[in-house]
Amino acid sequence: MEIKKDNNIIEVHTDTVYCDGGKLGHPRVFLTFEENKIECPYCGQIFIKV
Repeated sequence: MEIKKDNNIIEVHTDTVYCDGGKLGHPRVFLTFEENKIECPYCGQIFIKV
């Protein structure tokens, strides 16, 4: 996974998160952690499970 400079890393405590692209927007996608890091396939937003 490539970390994009314009995205912040978001720390979460849940097994599932959603991403809607923020300002630019894209279809809302729900992402489930298989490891402690996941990246949105649309915008590259990174989520870390803590």
